[in-house]
Amino acid sequence: MKILIIGTGAIGTFVGGTLSHGGNDVTFLDMEPVVERIKKEGLQLEGITKDEIILKNANAVSRLKEGDLFDLAILSVKAYDTLSVVSSLPGENFKRILTFQNGIGNEETLAEKFGSEKVIAGSITYPVSYPRPGVVKIENPKAGMGISPVKPDENINDILDILTKSSLNVKLFNCYKGMKWSKLLLNIVCNASCAILGMTPGEIFNDRKLVKIEREQFNEGVRVADAMGLELVDLPGYPVHLLKNVYQIAPPSLLKFLLKGKMQKARGDKKPSLLIEAERGTGKTEVGWLNGKIVEYGEKTGVSTPVNMVLNRVLTGITRGEILKEDFYKKPSALLNRLGHF
Repeated sequence: MKILIIGTGAIGTFVGGTLSHGGNDVTFLDMEPVVERIKKEGLQLEGITKDEIILKNANAVSRLKEGDLFDLAILSVKAYDTLSVVSSLPGENFKRILTFQNGIGNEETLAEKFGSEKVIAGSITYPVSYPRPGVVKIENPKAGMGISPVKPDENINDILDILTKSSLNVKLFNCYKGMKWSKLLLNIVCNASCAILGMTPGEIFNDRKLVKIEREQFNEGVRVADAMGLELVDLPGYPVHLLKNVYQIAPPSLLKFLLKGKMQKARGDKKPSLLIEAERGTGKTEVGWLNGKIVEYGEKTGVSTPVNMVLNRVLTGITRGEILKEDFYKKPSALLNRLGHF
């Protein structure tokens, strides 16, 4: 299959490199400096198979030529870049587009531009670290990914087939919204709080009061999904129904004991995405597509989301320079004071 990878960060490199190793004709699309590096240094993948995958002659371009046609485009840019990328991407260059982006709303943006029948939603539970440009490492190969057509009953078995034949653990879902909200619950745990406080997931789960924040933001997300009538699903390596029951029943002290080890195993050495973005100092993070979407849909469905609201507002304020990051760095009490009694 002829495949276009749009964006060569950790996920784009991982998925594109794996599909290329699986025998597909893969082209990477990115900015000129990135393209030159790929051509010069190649790409390296670790952890998906027993041996390292090294692609010395990866095909990379900074712009598409007139007449270029791909069976599938895979979008792997940050959610805050979706609009700009979509506006410059001609739909006639590909038959279908698959997005592995985090957060809520990317599929709707793509469907509005290209038509829902062309859009496939994807969710990755593989923890992918990015030691240096061009090199990715899978921290837990027993995880996987889910895919789902945005248009109900659209046949995407050929996409499932190429992913599976490339040694990827893939599960097909019928309802993309249920899949994406299930992944959202995974993404928010030890993410915004780590970025705000400059702490690791292990440090968060060492503090009972901070564990309470993680529990409450998760449960708010579940209540919003329930109010929307969505059925949550178990993703590969991510038993959302079990975690839902644990978060709803267990007190923070027990959650701290039960989940600390599992959280560290699932994350590996990988920093949470929002912490990585906050440390870059670009003024942008995906928190609005994560915690912010829980708040947005909570307002639409009449569900109160005070914890997600504070996490979204504080991290957005820090990244925009409206709030001093020093006021919260390594200071859990500052975040707890913002939350008050919740």
